[in-house]
Amino acid sequence: MDFIAEAALRIFPFLAVITIVVFFHELGHFLVARWNGIRVEVFSIGFGGEIFGWRDKYGTRWRISWVPLGGYVKFFGDAGATSAEGDGLDEMTAAERAVSFHHKRLWQRASVVVAGPVANFILAIIVFAVMFATVGQRISDPIVVEGPAAPRRQPDSNKAIWSPQLTVAGYPVSRSCRHTYSPGPDRTSRSALFETVKR
Repeated sequence: MDFIAEAALRIFPFLAVITIVVFFHELGHFLVARWNGIRVEVFSIGFGGEIFGWRDKYGTRWRISWVPLGGYVKFFGDAGATSAEGDGLDEMTAAERAVSFHHKRLWQRASVVVAGPVANFILAIIVFAVMFATVGQRISDPIVVEGPAAPRRQPDSNKAIWSPQLTVAGYPVSRSCRHTYSPGPDRTSRSALFETVKR
């Protein structure tokens, strides 16, 4: 039972996140397709048989399917979920060609294809912006290994002295830094590796 409970705690959040990502991805395809005058026949979250769905006033079937590991948007003239060319494209009327994905100009079809990934980038920007604005960014102070503080050089000398300044071998420490420091001829047998962790 513990195994089932732990698996459920891992699977359900994963499915929730992937459903949101898929929805925004397909929404990008959908919105740009509609903007280009393409008829959208199906907007599906998941694959396989339909669990439930509804049809909007434009004739698009919005559906939730059984396999929640993706989704698709089916355009008028598609043979299936992969947007392959269907049969009878040459026999379409002028009105049908006007709303068919495969009869649109190249730049229009390209914009529909690109819109999905672009929607995901926009979603990621929004999510991180909201997180950083509300929760903040998790940071920690730089930690220097092999010593109480980072070394800096004395003027006109190869010897290192210890100070609380956030530098390693004279180099300023930012979020992440790794540097090998050789203090000079008097200590040629040993090089100190100073490493800071991300903050």
